[in-house]
Amino acid sequence: MIFMDRMILLVIALIALAGIYLGYQYFSSVDTNISFGSEVNVATFNSILTNASNVYIVMDLRNVTDQKVRRNVMQCGVDLAGSMGLAAKNLTLYSFDSDVGCIGIGQTYSVGYCISDMKNGIKLYIMEGNESKFYTDGMKVGIGSNYTSGSCSVS
Repeated sequence: MIFMDRMILLVIALIALAGIYLGYQYFSSVDTNISFGSEVNVATFNSILTNASNVYIVMDLRNVTDQKVRRNVMQCGVDLAGSMGLAAKNLTLYSFDSDVGCIGIGQTYSVGYCISDMKNGIKLYIMEGNESKFYTDGMKVGIGSNYTSGSCSVS
């Protein structure tokens, strides 16, 4: 009888492990490339942003080793979230971190999940760098060690 109980537990454990493995394979195969569309000028991007309902602010901290730059990327995200130009928008904030994945408000997700979620809106993507570019589906904001608090904003 004890042998049979242990066999049942072993089968349940194997089924659970198979489920975990299949779940990992599914979620790790999700596309992790962010689509920004075609590059546009600032006036065109402003028009696109004005007409957008959903805006995603993404602070990408993956591979950012300088603590000052990490703080500046996060501060830019906070400054953007408080912008008057985004007041009437449905805002979602995500932070990408190498150790954790994608951090949302009060919850952690896979990066693939967050990228998939962002397909229905404009992305304000903040990363380490020194250049900003505008696209049909978002904006890349390069932030370095010389950032003045409050300088990331949308009016």
